[in-house]
Amino acid sequence: MASLAARQHGLVSRRQTRASGLSDSALRYAVRTGRFEPLHPGVFRVAAAPFSWEQSVLAACLWGDPGTYASHTCAAAIWGLDGFAPGLPVISTTQNLRPDDGRVRVHRVGRWLAYDIDSAGGIPVTSPTRTLLDLAGAVGPARLEVGLDDSLRRRLTTIEKLGWRVEDMAGRGTAGVRLLRRLLAERTSGAPLPESALERRVLRLLEEAGLPPPQLQVEIRDGAKFIARVDLAYLEHRLVIEVDGYRFHSGKAVWEHDRVRRNALQALGLTVLNVTHQQLVKGGADFVRTVRAIMGAEGFSGRECTQSATFRPENAAAG
Repeated sequence: MASLAARQHGLVSRRQTRASGLSDSALRYAVRTGRFEPLHPGVFRVAAAPFSWEQSVLAACLWGDPGTYASHTCAAAIWGLDGFAPGLPVISTTQNLRPDDGRVRVHRVGRWLAYDIDSAGGIPVTSPTRTLLDLAGAVGPARLEVGLDDSLRRRLTTIEKLGWRVEDMAGRGTAGVRLLRRLLAERTSGAPLPESALERRVLRLLEEAGLPPPQLQVEIRDGAKFIARVDLAYLEHRLVIEVDGYRFHSGKAVWEHDRVRRNALQALGLTVLNVTHQQLVKGGADFVRTVRAIMGAEGFSGRECTQSATFRPENAAAG
């Protein structure tokens, strides 16, 4: 039992104890003497094991086992999708479970397909593809879009897999299918994806302000020399937008690198505009006004630009 619990975040189930030869009377004695602590009906925590969020999720899965998997927002947190943090355990199960004092959110499913289920960190969990399908009917468009971009960027799933499952679920009245189909259609061009939830928020802010979409992940070169890869750019207006999340832009070494990089971009005649999470929390109005002012001064040319831009000093001086 100790060996099994060590592989299961300090947990064992009654089904497992019986399969290992431990009698129910011995199990009751272990509970009575404090060696095992009941968490859900038929699920026990070894008293010496530390508490964790993963433990609470696996306990919920063992409670409904077999045919029970962490799902929805809980699965998104397990897969580490942007915008989803550990919270109330959420499970989907083929079993007829009754809600357990509000400690677990339960969804009922008729059956599982092999490609809809997986395991991560010892926890049975819906696959990234199935997780996004479930999220489409459970969260708002903004959160779904962030999670979708992150899963595609990290290759947890593909547009092809999602597209196939969306069409497979379309005739079953599954909530969110239309929304997910639209988001997938917007991503079939092969264009680069935003590299963070913050970048996606900036893109939506620009779109809602009626501004044209910028290019993403643009390489800037001075002739053959690589200068930088920038987050967003309106190259026809010689405007570069850098999305500064504290996680990736903190520390003295990073700060020094960012200053050198900014100087190199400005030397090529580019305007570098930084936007932070705090600016977006405040609505981003000042940021949008600045973008409008720069683009207004340059004029809206509507000219298409290549994804990898080459600038030459003599052209920068003329600009």
